[in-house]
Amino acid sequence: MGSFFSGNFTNNPGLGLRPRSTPMNRLLVMGEVLLRVGVILVPIACLAGTFLITADTDEAWILFGVRGLVEHGHYSAESPFISAETTAGLHTVLAALLHMIGDGRIEVIRLLSVVSIAALLFTLWQWALRFNIRSPHCWLVAAAPLLVPGTLMFGAQAYGTVLAFLLVTVGLMLWGELEHGTWRRRLLAGLLVGTAAATRPDCVFALFAPLAAVLLTRRNRTHLLDSMLVMIIGIFVFLFQAYLLWMFSVNVLWKPEAYADWNPFSIPFGYLIPLRLAYWSIGQSFMPFALAVLISLGWSRARLGINKPYGIDALLAFAWLALLAWLFQAPIPHLRYLWSALAAFASVGMFTLALLLQAQTRHSGNVLILGIALLAMGYLDGTRSFLHGESDILSWQLARQTSYSLEYGPFRHIQFQRAMVKRLLQIPPDEPIATIGLNTALSFLTRRTIVPVQAYYPEKGKDDFVTWRPATANPPVRPRWLVSTPIVNNFPNSYMSHQLYNWIKSNCRVADRQGPYVLYEVFGSFPEKPDIFTLDRWGPNLP
Repeated sequence: MGSFFSGNFTNNPGLGLRPRSTPMNRLLVMGEVLLRVGVILVPIACLAGTFLITADTDEAWILFGVRGLVEHGHYSAESPFISAETTAGLHTVLAALLHMIGDGRIEVIRLLSVVSIAALLFTLWQWALRFNIRSPHCWLVAAAPLLVPGTLMFGAQAYGTVLAFLLVTVGLMLWGELEHGTWRRRLLAGLLVGTAAATRPDCVFALFAPLAAVLLTRRNRTHLLDSMLVMIIGIFVFLFQAYLLWMFSVNVLWKPEAYADWNPFSIPFGYLIPLRLAYWSIGQSFMPFALAVLISLGWSRARLGINKPYGIDALLAFAWLALLAWLFQAPIPHLRYLWSALAAFASVGMFTLALLLQAQTRHSGNVLILGIALLAMGYLDGTRSFLHGESDILSWQLARQTSYSLEYGPFRHIQFQRAMVKRLLQIPPDEPIATIGLNTALSFLTRRTIVPVQAYYPEKGKDDFVTWRPATANPPVRPRWLVSTPIVNNFPNSYMSHQLYNWIKSNCRVADRQGPYVLYEVFGSFPEKPDIFTLDRWGPNLP
């Protein structure tokens, strides 16, 4: 199949090169070398990002469970937050191993995503070779994930997103490559897609992708039986891994009362179209619906005459299922929940272009230009993320939830977070600390219980994130220290109200300031109700 690091630059028939001495020949050779090196260096860029991006709120939320499993034998053992996690399965197991190896350092745990992005690029490259896609077209396929903004960022953080999509890709590749009607095909594909679903819930649609592809392409009974067995085996693997996680959990993983307010059918009918348009607006910034249709039509043409196109058929079906489910009602309109669908569309699109253009050797120069453009787009997006470094703000920017105007240091935000963590560690353990706004990263990094200040009030109110409440004394205990994090003044409805500003001015003093992190020492009295501290309700404000 060839080597990921080697290739014939000058005598490749797919390039349609002129004699070695011509300027065009040298230009094409340089272009292919640049494309090849650019793809290979993607994991290196993600490795740099593990040290340049701050710990993310959702990332820390996930890692609380990993730390609890390693240090206490129970998932989410020390987390004061709801343990209904969105990332589990194989990610939890491998992250736990890296936690033990790296003594809990978040940079070491993030290596799992770096390895996953490297394995994903290699899998796409290898899959292209199996379709006899020659260089440089195979490198165009390998560069496909760079079409999706945020790829280098997610490849540098301790989410299971890239790992889950890698499992989907390998599972569907095996589904397409292995001989139909064999138990090897059914078991391996079912095991991988079931593990992907257990790793990330947005990949659960991979369980049904082979069946959907078979029904749409009208395959024979053997393919239909194979796809049904893959779905059944995958569902069993998914439920078994979820059960194993539940066995090691301190609390029930899924708490219905915490999600009682989330019901897609409870939204007033008059708001269905505006809310769907909001999701559409976020999604079409990176993968317009029309482009998804064109990719589907292009693949329907490119697949004609191809031996065993079943794997790409299933990958395209997965992309559509995940996209439509996200558009219908994702928990929140976060583009990170759509990344797997976008990456699948990008991969199918690059397979289609590579297959259609490979027969037209005169287009080889255009292929290199397109590949280099993909590299430039992906690396510029990653450079922007790494230079700014505030993961919460960058992550929500992809969902159009914050301003696109950023202030660069460079690398200041990671320094700000580390400096604030160092300052918080100097506070005596018996003096409680609370945050203004939601931030789990500080609690994870300091190994202290740092929760939103609303948790120090007896009434629950509308706060669905906090289950641990120190307000058991009479009168209730109040924190001595308050931390304002970058979430304030950067998220919609997260700005401080005039009442909160006035209360801080009258009852607090600034003890430390590290960029957007501000530490207040409270010397006055607290408000009677926690409403003054409410910044963001994390949902549409419907009447």
